[in-house]
Amino acid sequence: MESAFRLPTIRIAAAQFALSAISWGSIGGIITWLLQGEVGWFTVMPVLMMSAIAGIWSHIPSGLGVTEVVFLSLLGHAVPESRLLAAVLAFRVVYYIIPFAIAALVYFYLEATAGGQKAG
Repeated sequence: MESAFRLPTIRIAAAQFALSAISWGSIGGIITWLLQGEVGWFTVMPVLMMSAIAGIWSHIPSGLGVTEVVFLSLLGHAVPESRLLAAVLAFRVVYYIIPFAIAALVYFYLEATAGGQKAG
């Protein structure tokens, strides 16, 4: 039995690319906003991309610590280290923890209000 790997259509690939660009761009925008304009978006984005690659190479879940070290190493000369570290940590809260907390609350609400309903 042979299975074939099917590539996405051009339309789906373009949509995936666009969503990826929006996601990474918004991450850069959030970090730039948290740094209160001390460095620009075009300065943050290459550092963000390098931190993503370093996080993948490190095999540490969510690049914990790796992202912070890359930002401190590459932008520590332009932004006070305490402010830079605070911005990266605040980014994690804004981008990961708040959406997770909202999703968990919605999930628990839906479970609590489902009553005796059965799926299917």
